[in-house]
Amino acid sequence: MPRASGADRGRGASRHDARLDPRLGGGAAREDRHRCSAGAGPAGPEVRATRRAARRAGPDAAAHRRAADEDELGYRTPLVPGGAAARRGEGSAAFADHLRPLVARGRGGRRQRRGPAPRATRPGDGPGLSSRLTAELVAERVRGTILEHIGNTPLIPLRRIGRGLRGELWAKLESANPAGSVKDRAALWMVVAAEEEGQLGAGATILDATSGNTGVALAMVGAVRGHRVELCMPDKVSLERKRIARAYGASLVLTDPLEGTDGAIREAQRRAREAPDHYVYVDQYGNPANPLAHELTTGPEIWRQTDGRATHFVAGVGTSGTVVGVSRALRPRGVRIVAVQPDDALHGIEGWKHMATAIRPAIWDEAVADRHRVMGTEEAIAMTRRLAKEEGIFSGVSGGAAVAAACAVAREEAGRIVVLIADGGERYLSTPLWE
Repeated sequence: MPRASGADRGRGASRHDARLDPRLGGGAAREDRHRCSAGAGPAGPEVRATRRAARRAGPDAAAHRRAADEDELGYRTPLVPGGAAARRGEGSAAFADHLRPLVARGRGGRRQRRGPAPRATRPGDGPGLSSRLTAELVAERVRGTILEHIGNTPLIPLRRIGRGLRGELWAKLESANPAGSVKDRAALWMVVAAEEEGQLGAGATILDATSGNTGVALAMVGAVRGHRVELCMPDKVSLERKRIARAYGASLVLTDPLEGTDGAIREAQRRAREAPDHYVYVDQYGNPANPLAHELTTGPEIWRQTDGRATHFVAGVGTSGTVVGVSRALRPRGVRIVAVQPDDALHGIEGWKHMATAIRPAIWDEAVADRHRVMGTEEAIAMTRRLAKEEGIFSGVSGGAAVAAACAVAREEAGRIVVLIADGGERYLSTPLWE
């Protein structure tokens, strides 16, 4: 399969986020990448999300759905990774069979989500969350503490990296949050939601699975709000993020690195089942307060900072809370949403999920994005290093991946393209990224 970048890799049996390979992004290949993300140009893997056809009952339901799609779109249905057209073998051959279906159809044409079994009620699941949890309420609860400085992060033009492109590139720098990443937003809102619902009584411990940044953010919020925090995370998480989380007072449960975040999720679920009176499992992958934080803060900030002139929003998919929430805020205003995933299950873009092979977050919905792209680890690393040297932006590898995808969009389309850089590079100094 043609990929955004990097050598072809075989389809691995393990389902995990591989460690960063020091060989990736090195040598002459990296030196040749002076132009912006040349490997992920218009010919690179890209798809556009399509609207679902109306469901019809009966034995001809699938045919009715296909006919409705064709009548509505007026052209050959483009592929969404794991979408219906891909499962039927239609469309571009650019998507190899390792991008397995994100959803599967069962009997009668009903959609069935991949991923974990139905879960117990958790903070944020109660009725009327959207009407009860507001930006004003959250601001009131944290007034006078460091938590009131979460959000309102800077929006910076990428003048050198964006030179010569059709579209303008602007970077939303989430490393400016108090605990250093975009996850500060979701962590705060999930904890406040649990408090408002009376879940966090005396002696309760906040529990979650994390690839690192949400854990750090939850540890900080717990320290300020007076809650104990326990985090399940893969042992491959960078040393810096482990130490920062412990510095804020969190307890860490390190899980098998070969199982990645999926292994951490399973361990957190097990602990929550076995000690439901001890833990409040906030579950960032299924908690509606996660995307709500971005719908009511990140999205409106971008609209205000661009004077209402943003045309595109580009971000990676991990829990998917950022993409889902910002889409709800900006898509009704005409902003095109671009969601980016790793190009392989065995990738090195920490914090991102290869949805076709990972436990699917309950809050994820492909339909929130207008376009879906994939990004290779080698290209992400090369762009991460360019950001530091050419723009003075010290980013994690997920930031480089997002900017590389935004460059591909800006080569093809004009407009004001906002890309979210999730964290800073200082928490990856012990990894091969900066060797």
